[in-house]
Amino acid sequence: MATKPSTWPTPWCTNAVYTTGPFIGSPGKVAVPGAVAAEGHRPGALFPTAAEYENYNSNLITTALTDWVRLGSSAGAPDAHICETDSDGEGQVERWRVVPANPSSYALFVQAPPNAGFAIQAAGGSLLGDATIIGLTTGPGAAVEGVSGTTGACFVATPSGSGAGFSCTVGGTGQAINVIGGTGATAATIAGGTGQSGMLVSSGNNGAVAAQFLGAGTALGIVASGGATSSGATGVRGDALHADAVGVHGRTSVSPSALAAGVTGEARGAGASGVHANGGTVGRGLLVRADTSPAPAYSAMRIIPQSADPSAATQDGEVIWHADHKTLRTSVAGYGYRSFPAMGPGSALIVNATNTAADGVAGGGLYNDVITATCSTSDGTGVYGQAAGAEVYISVSFDVRQTIGGSTNTVNVGLIDVTNGGADIARWEGSGILSDSGFFMSDDGVLWQRTITCNVRYPFPSDGDLEVKLEVGGEGSALQVRNVSLTVMGTF
Repeated sequence: MATKPSTWPTPWCTNAVYTTGPFIGSPGKVAVPGAVAAEGHRPGALFPTAAEYENYNSNLITTALTDWVRLGSSAGAPDAHICETDSDGEGQVERWRVVPANPSSYALFVQAPPNAGFAIQAAGGSLLGDATIIGLTTGPGAAVEGVSGTTGACFVATPSGSGAGFSCTVGGTGQAINVIGGTGATAATIAGGTGQSGMLVSSGNNGAVAAQFLGAGTALGIVASGGATSSGATGVRGDALHADAVGVHGRTSVSPSALAAGVTGEARGAGASGVHANGGTVGRGLLVRADTSPAPAYSAMRIIPQSADPSAATQDGEVIWHADHKTLRTSVAGYGYRSFPAMGPGSALIVNATNTAADGVAGGGLYNDVITATCSTSDGTGVYGQAAGAEVYISVSFDVRQTIGGSTNTVNVGLIDVTNGGADIARWEGSGILSDSGFFMSDDGVLWQRTITCNVRYPFPSDGDLEVKLEVGGEGSALQVRNVSLTVMGTF
C-alpha cells in the first residue's frame, strides 16, 4: 500500500513582503488574475512580475495544500490516509475498499464519540444492504470492540420499519452467529418488545437440533424464568408439533452415574411441586416407562423412602414409601396415612365368590359342584410368581344341614384346580380323626347345624389364570348348603 512520503517541499515565500532586492516592501506574492492565468507569464511585464504570481502558487502548494495532504503519519500508521470532509467532519465516497497491508492490523477502525453517538450507522436498501464486509481466510469480516471501561453496546441496530435489526445468512458451512461472552458476563441477552417473543429458533429441514445449550464446568445448560409480571407465565414450555413428537426430551449422558437424571424438577417453597404433570381433560398427567423386555434390570419409577409419615402433606392422594414399614402408604384426609397391603413374591390379588341361597348336594359319598372362583389375567387378578415359589391362600366357609334326619353324617369337601387338568388342590372326606378327614355332623335332625371352614395354601403349578372349584357331598344322606364363600388371595 502507498503511504505518505517522509520528505516534503520547503514552504515557499512565507514572508508577506520583500525584504531584499529591488522591490523591498512590495508584496512577495500576488493572486493571479483570471486573464493573466489564461495567458501565462508575459515577458518583460512590470510589477507584479511573473515572480510574484509564481510565488503565490508555490506558497499555496507548499503550505495549505501540503499541510492538508500530509495530515497523518508517513510510517503507514492507521491515520496515514485522509478523506475530504465538510465543516462538520462528514465525508462521502461512492465505493471504498480497505485492505490492510499488515495481516494483524485492522482493515477499518472507527471510534464513536465519547459517551454518545454511534461508531458506524449504516442504512440498508438493496438486497445485500448498502454495506458489505468480507472476511478473508480465517479473519472476521467485521470486528467491533468496546473500549475498556465503557458500558455502551459495541453494536446497536435500531430498525424503524419491519425489517430485521440484524440478519445473517450463511452461504458455506460456518455458523450464522457465534457469541462468546467475557468473564462473569452474560454472553447474549435477548428481550422481546411488548407482545413480542424474545427469540424464535428454527432448525433446517431434518436438522439435528433447533438450539443446543451446553453448560461448561458447573454451569447450567439453560435457565428459563417465567412469571416475572404474571402468574400465568411459564419458564419452559415444550410444544410437540407432530402427532408423535415429544414436547420436552431430557437425556442423561451416555455414561451416567446413579445420581444422573434426564429431567430434574426442584420445589423451592413449602407445598410447591418440583414437577407438575397435568393431563388436562383429554390426556394422562404422567406416563412412566422403563425396560419392557422379559428380564428388565430397573423399574419404571422409584419413590425415595421416608422414615416417617409427612406432617404437612395430609390431604388425600399423598403417597410415600415408608422406610421402616417397607410399604407404600397413602394419606386419607382426616385419618392420617394408611398402608397398601403387601403381598409375597408374585402378583397381588383377592378373588371371592359367594352364594347365599340354599342348594342341595348329593349324599352316598357323591359330590356336587357348589361354587367357582376365577383368577383371570384379563381383569388383573391372574396368579404370577410360580417360579419364585409363590402360593395362593384359599378359604372356604358354608353352613350345612341334613335333608333327612335320623342318623349322623359326614360332610365331604373338595377343592379342584380346574385350570390345570382338574387336579385336586385339597380334599377332606370320610369319617375319622385324620387331618384330611371329613366334617362330622352329630345332630341327626334336619336343622342348620354348623358352619364348616376350610383353609389351604396352594403352590399353583403355572402363571396366568387359575379357576378354583368347590364341591361338597355327604357320606350318608343328602345335604343342603347355604352362605357359601370361596376366597382366593395372594400371593404369599
